[in-house]
Amino acid sequence: LRESFWAGLSAWARQQGVVTQFIRFDPNLRNHEGWPTDSPSPGEGSRLLEKNRETVWVDVTGSDEDLGRGMTENHRRCWRKSLERGWAVTWRTDPEAAGLFSGVYDRSMARLQAGMRLRFTREFLSGLLSGRAGPWFELGLLAQGGEVKGGFVLARGPHWAHHYLSATDEAGWPDHANHFLFFSALVRARELGHRALDFQGGPPGVFRFKSGFGPGRSDFYVLKVVHDPARYGRRSEHFCGRRVEAPGPGHFPAYAVPTAT
Repeated sequence: LRESFWAGLSAWARQQGVVTQFIRFDPNLRNHEGWPTDSPSPGEGSRLLEKNRETVWVDVTGSDEDLGRGMTENHRRCWRKSLERGWAVTWRTDPEAAGLFSGVYDRSMARLQAGMRLRFTREFLSGLLSGRAGPWFELGLLAQGGEVKGGFVLARGPHWAHHYLSATDEAGWPDHANHFLFFSALVRARELGHRALDFQGGPPGVFRFKSGFGPGRSDFYVLKVVHDPARYGRRSEHFCGRRVEAPGPGHFPAYAVPTAT
């Protein structure tokens, strides 16, 4: 059945002028397993199933004490320090909360020199919380003395909650306020009835930080598909100076310019 699906999809894609396709699988559902990666017949393109990264998830069905025991000692110490220093997180779903967080987020992205695809506007954040697409997002506002210094956007699924984005001002760093923010997200995910929170992955430093909240790990896979090898080859030769007709390791498609993340 899957081979018939892929054969039909590739034929349709070529007719519509679709050269490549990039598919992201859910690391928690492990739905990459069993998908074919070899081409059933010549001319139907090619596929490459590739492990992109390891991700972190935390079981939130237990008590606060259970969540604490799942953390590393360093993370527990940082969380206690931020709690003693008066940091608090308030969860909101009103679009006005986006205005309180957008400045923090903008400063964080500027500090990281993030690409434009990560520069989400206040209007975009307000749209997430507006509920127009359903009650799928909540924003946790991190504050000290009533002044907002960070935020965590929690995305909700049927069973799992997900880390959509977050940011913290430098003012919160000495108190390890980010540890308090992420722990609060775990508690909120449990309050909303989810069984786990997917922190996703990230660069080495980010991954180490997320790993401190629990031992859960999953593998995130992507599928790179070239539907039209001839057109893909011509484009790669024109833009990269070398002809490539199949997906390979690294940036995909080969002729696209990578952007900063």
